[in-house]
Order: sequence, then C-alpha cells, then structure tokens
Amino acid sequence: MLAGAILVVSAFSCGFDGFKKQAAPAGRFLVEITPPLMLVYASLTLGYILVIDFAGFVPSSALFLFLSILYLYRKGPVISLLVSVNALALIYIVFRVVFKVILPEGSLFE
Repeated sequence: MLAGAILVVSAFSCGFDGFKKQAAPAGRFLVEITPPLMLVYASLTLGYILVIDFAGFVPSSALFLFLSILYLYRKGPVISLLVSVNALALIYIVFRVVFKVILPEGSLFE
C-alpha cells in the first residue's frame, strides 16, 4: 500500500511538472518521446521474443546479447562477443545448473 501511494504521488508530481513546462515544437514530439536508441532496442527485443520460440533460449539469447552489446557498447564485435558469451555462460550456470530451471529449447532442435 505504501509503495502504491508513493507511485501515485510520484505520478501526480511528474504530471504537474509536465503541465508547467512549455510544449515541444511541432515535429519534435515523436523524436523526444521515441529516440532512435529506444526504437532500435525495442526492435531487438521484439526480434528476441519472436526467435526464442523457434531457436530456443541459448542461441536466441546469445544473438540478442551480442547485438545489444554491439549496438550499445560500440567497442567492436570481438569485445561484444566476449562479453555476451561470458554473460550467457553465467546466466546458464545460475539458472540451469544451480536453480535447475528448464530453459526453452525451441522447435528448431526437436
């Protein structure tokens, strides 16, 4: 209840601050609400959601992590590959080995 009350107060506070500010110039609304970074990352996320059923957790997560790190970190494909493989290995060990969670395999490997 306390967390809900804090969220309501915060929403009203943000709303009042928004009404006080001057409106964005015409044509800038879409650019300010949806910057290119958000659109690209939303597209990556949508692609991940669509591919995970077909390819399974490990390959689709590896591709998603690699492309995300490559796009956001911008240090080159080798570093992106190393970071994504290490992150995926850690995720796999924690969830599959330690917690015994059954990860989706996908219809590609059936």
